[in-house]
Amino acid sequence: MAAGVLQVLPAARLVIRPVADGGEGTLDTLHVRGASLIDIQAADALGVPKEAQIARWQETAYIELATICGIEQLSPTATTAQAATSVGLGQAILAAGQLGVSRIVVTLGGSASTDGGAGLLAGLGFHFHDESGRRIIAVPEKLDEVWSITPGLENAEWSGTELVVASDVDSPLLGSQGAALVFGPQKGADPATVSILESRLTRWSQALHRSFGVDPQAVPGGGAAGGIAAGLHVALGAKIVPGADYMLELLGLGGDLNSAHWVLTGEGSLDAQSLAGKAPVRVAELAREAKVPSWAIAGRLDLEGNGPFERVASLTEAARPDEDTFADAAKILTRVAASMTIQWADDRWPRPTGSAFSLTAL
Repeated sequence: MAAGVLQVLPAARLVIRPVADGGEGTLDTLHVRGASLIDIQAADALGVPKEAQIARWQETAYIELATICGIEQLSPTATTAQAATSVGLGQAILAAGQLGVSRIVVTLGGSASTDGGAGLLAGLGFHFHDESGRRIIAVPEKLDEVWSITPGLENAEWSGTELVVASDVDSPLLGSQGAALVFGPQKGADPATVSILESRLTRWSQALHRSFGVDPQAVPGGGAAGGIAAGLHVALGAKIVPGADYMLELLGLGGDLNSAHWVLTGEGSLDAQSLAGKAPVRVAELAREAKVPSWAIAGRLDLEGNGPFERVASLTEAARPDEDTFADAAKILTRVAASMTIQWADDRWPRPTGSAFSLTAL
């Protein structure tokens, strides 16, 4: 996008700000802004140990779920939808707690599991028991057998640390708008598997309520990341905040907007899910508050009108017959950004009639 703008306005002063809303790319965004990356060991979405990273910025540790046990690490099927676990996230939280920070921020988005946070609690050393009091391993397949949950960590140095969940989803844990029914199919679940996942989460929800005295179904946004948000809030007292708002404030975007004349942003797909608090939409809303026009470029568009943006464009619509939207994305994006810059400049400085007015001279 920057290259396209500079083709038209080579003297423009660009402020390039990678942003994230708690989903994929959050760790990279923080690293660009000065956070240090720390290597850890944590299990992936299928429980296989691997090398991973968390970030530290001043006295806060950041964990991006997508890089630990995210859906991009597997090929989603009905089998993986049932087997995926969040145990690696618990291991990452434990590693972050050992850094001696005052706050741990877990950014949700791009999850593979629908285990209600059972895996992450197992990774933190919690114990699980069935109705007879017998201890069981809370793998996803046994989630509906859990009757009670108890803390099991001997070393809880991190337990006094503030825990924040940054989420880009406000869905409840259960029901027609919940974790299994809405997001299960995106994780490979067929209708029969969705029913199994909903049943497991219902029993798990009851066990959480019984064990900690908080009803997971009453937690706003508890369905985020397959119910991980509910598990973190109920069992660990984590505060759930809108991911985009939290990240954009942390990254200081408000100050950038106050000195801007135009905002150009984008997303892979601008659609109904984008309107539920994704980063580009929040950028547009903040730009509107600052009275700055915001335009967007997406890989594909599926919006009613332009959404919160003044104008939108898509790579799929701009691609020429001999271009591939994925392989030639950078070239198409540059061309679209240049075209939009011409439109924006024409709006701002209309060409005099009959003039050979040159935008590149501005």
